Parts: sequence; C-alpha cells; structure tokens
Amino acid sequence: LSPPPAPPFFSPPNPPPPCPPPPPPLSPRSQPLPAAPSPPSSLAMSSQAGKLVAVTLVRSGAHQRQPVQDALRCLRLRKMHRTEYHRNCPEVRGMIRSVRHLVKVKETNTIDPATFF
Repeated sequence: LSPPPAPPFFSPPNPPPPCPPPPPPLSPRSQPLPAAPSPPSSLAMSSQAGKLVAVTLVRSGAHQRQPVQDALRCLRLRKMHRTEYHRNCPEVRGMIRSVRHLVKVKETNTIDPATFF
C-alpha cells in the first residue's frame, strides 16, 4: 500500500532566499591609523596614590535637578551629615564639582573610624 496523496492545500516550505551580498569594502586608507594613546602610567598618578576624599553632605539634595541627585546617589550620600570616603580621581572629582554647593570636601590619607562606621 502506498501513502495517501497529500491534500492540495499542503505544499512543502519554500527554501529561504539567498543571503544578500556583503557590502563593498571601504576605500583603503593612504596611511595607517595612528596608535591609540597609552594609558597614564602608574608613576604619573603616584602623586594621588593612596589619597582619599572625605565627602560630607551638609545640605539636602531634595528639590535639586536630576543630574545633581544622580551625582549624590553615585557618591552614596543619602543622609545629612554623613561622610563617605572615595578615591581622589577625576571621575569622583567631577561628581563632587556638580554637587559642591551641597557638600563639604576634605582630602585625607586615612579613614576616620568615628565617621566611617
């Protein structure tokens, strides 16, 4: 016995269309790209090595613009008169600059246990 014929509305799936050709290559450069600048050496940053910044919130961040509130959140300053310690690096300095009217900043080499815990 042979299998019954397939109904007329059923047909095998069509094969997928072929992939489009790749885009043409970009024009070759006459000169190679310059080398990426090297990151700053640890010797250049040794003047700030081990330095910390103590940041204390002295004015509330309520009713401030959203970027100011975001900077306070990133600095982990949530309650008044609390001190947080951060590395003295350009990223932290930029956040401190955006909230300088709300905080008190002090450079230090050690963490004060009275304000840390």
